[in-house]
Amino acid sequence: LKEALEKVQNILGLMRDFPINDLIVASSTEQLMQAVHTVFAHMRKIRSATQYPLGRAYHLVEAVSRDFAAQILKVLSVQRLMHHDAEVFETNIIGCVELFRVWDVSITIVKFDVLFK
Repeated sequence: LKEALEKVQNILGLMRDFPINDLIVASSTEQLMQAVHTVFAHMRKIRSATQYPLGRAYHLVEAVSRDFAAQILKVLSVQRLMHHDAEVFETNIIGCVELFRVWDVSITIVKFDVLFK
């Protein structure tokens, strides 16, 4: 029982205050970018959660990826990109490219942390 309690406390340290709501309620690419930074900064705690299994860490990243994909589609569909003039469209595209760059860098860092914990 003591070992199970220690395992739960170890994993709870990672999952406590997980900032997924920041990602889910984001209504712009800027808010999504901030949410990605917040979520992945929190996910770096996987390194300190020694009892958190590697397979579960990948499932957690997959779940966050699904939420991210759903939210970016939601944010972009509201903007009706094809109805904007070229300058606004280009600004939106640049924001999306930067958002995906931040996502890619963040996920790479977390993968590295998980593999070498």
